[in-house]
Amino acid sequence: MMRYRSSNYVIGGLEKQEFVATGDRASYKGVGLKTLYMAIVTLASAIVFAILLLNNATTDFVYWVLPLSAILAFVCAMLAIIMPRLVPMFGSMYCVLQGVVVGAVSALIEAYFPGAAMMALLSTMGVFGVLVVLYSSGIIKVGIKMQTFILGFLISFLVFSIVTTLVAMFNQAARETLFGDSIFALIISGIAVLLASMVILLDLSRVDAIVKQGLHKDYEWTAAFGLIVTLIWLYMEFLRFFMIVYSRSSK
Repeated sequence: MMRYRSSNYVIGGLEKQEFVATGDRASYKGVGLKTLYMAIVTLASAIVFAILLLNNATTDFVYWVLPLSAILAFVCAMLAIIMPRLVPMFGSMYCVLQGVVVGAVSALIEAYFPGAAMMALLSTMGVFGVLVVLYSSGIIKVGIKMQTFILGFLISFLVFSIVTTLVAMFNQAARETLFGDSIFALIISGIAVLLASMVILLDLSRVDAIVKQGLHKDYEWTAAFGLIVTLIWLYMEFLRFFMIVYSRSSK
């Protein structure tokens, strides 16, 4: 049987499972409904926190709530990976906490660039919808070569991001070029959007493998959680992209 591999650290963890469930088996509908649930939880948390932030723009609570939520979200993600059976609990907590981060960042960017957050949300939904249709219809196939290419692309981009971040910490010119509204920053942001979209294809292929291999229905939660992790990443990349576009257009 062909083994599927995913760069998503959540879905990728399923590859260690070698058994086939004897009870209820995972289905596409089950994964879809659980993904929708987590998306709604994340969106609701983001909206609530964004409203609180916008109505209390002079308060300083965001400066400690934001990093604390990001750290706790990371902890929940790690716990979900270590204990797959508890993904419904830790995954839901992750969505709430990550929603706080998404809401805060979106509200801050929206204050300076009205419409950027909505454009990022619509673009994320649009790209995901198109990718699902293209993959499910067989127009796009994720084989071993494509998986290897995307994984290599992802690792290369990660190394590039780490190096450029370190350089920007000690060089103001590099910081403005890499993280400002330069054309180079816009290109890098566009590449990040493309990469996140490609990773979604890997995750869809992994979901496909989960269903076809007949894994237990519990793994629908893990698959849904993996998709949400990538979708949030895609949204944040789109948000950065439109922030740069809006900033350049306002000059």
